[in-house]
Amino acid sequence: MPDGALPPRAVPLSQGTVRAARDRIALRRRAVAIWSAGVLAILAAGVAARAVGAPGGLVAGGVLAGLAAWLLWQDRFMRTTGGIPVLTWHSVSRDAGWLPWAEATSVTPETLDRQLALLRRMGCQSMDSVEFVRRRMAGATVPPETVILHFDDGYLDNWVAAAPLLARHDMRASLFVSLDFIAPPRPVPATILDPGAVLRWDGYLSWDELRALDGGAFGGAFGI
Repeated sequence: MPDGALPPRAVPLSQGTVRAARDRIALRRRAVAIWSAGVLAILAAGVAARAVGAPGGLVAGGVLAGLAAWLLWQDRFMRTTGGIPVLTWHSVSRDAGWLPWAEATSVTPETLDRQLALLRRMGCQSMDSVEFVRRRMAGATVPPETVILHFDDGYLDNWVAAAPLLARHDMRASLFVSLDFIAPPRPVPATILDPGAVLRWDGYLSWDELRALDGGAFGGAFGI
């Protein structure tokens, strides 16, 4: 986080939260163990059948059918309810050619705009990651329509495009900054909200921009 920013206040874990977390872990481990045991049993049955001379095609078909039936039946036990979606973006740019990994990590502002609009139509409400962690650690409930939005690395285009779009849709996200790529000081960059401005799409955020975002720029769209 930028110089001078305070870390989130720690909230002690309630005993109920600790017990619930342990129960969830135990339930998940039990489900994985049963799932794995069933898969191994079906494979072992196939090996045994082949060893006593059963036709290979028949054994393969039986093993595949058995695995499919077992996986379909176990699927309901491998799912847990009450999870909160965490959606992650990186670069939001109209010209991400400077990024060697742009194809895998960059979307256009228009794409992000449509995605945020879709979340709104679905009734989703974003929650800051710090607030989410505080609620869960305190054993408090989280509304079922909650989504957590993350942006990674700290690209300049998060200022140019992502922050204005988050503000437009009244959404809040957490920005995870790589300290290896902090840009030097510079004039305040233009954004997609500035008519006729020449926009810069390459590079990373500076400390001044990070402080501004963490201090509430763009309606508090980003927490750092």
